[in-house]
Amino acid sequence: AGASAACAGTTAGVSTVGDWGQYTGSGLDSTYSSDENVFKGNKFFVYSFPEAFGVYTVYEYHPASGTYATNAALNITHSSGTSQFVVDQTADGSAWNQLGTFCFTAGATITIGNEGTTATVVADGVRLVRTSPASE
Repeated sequence: AGASAACAGTTAGVSTVGDWGQYTGSGLDSTYSSDENVFKGNKFFVYSFPEAFGVYTVYEYHPASGTYATNAALNITHSSGTSQFVVDQTADGSAWNQLGTFCFTAGATITIGNEGTTATVVADGVRLVRTSPASE
């Protein structure tokens, strides 16, 4: 589907709001998704990990390009609420970029959006690496 999601021991899902173009030739598994630099504020790429329960370090991956958005919105929904990030997709491409460590008690949702951007936003991959179980 043009984007990858990984979380050991869980089933991940990917959904979109708005049409995201699918491209090959770069990115994880040589594919990635793009907002095609249109319909700003109306496109979201959502990674869902309904079985994530515990403390996880979250990483994002995007292909390398100096033409992507410098301010892609990325939100992580976790047990304490939602953490918002601005990702410069012109930097640190073709690598896993650590966003932080979060506790998930009802699953994890990571959303990439194109609101406020003036360049292409891409969605390529997220990874959750479990560091410990959630406290009860």
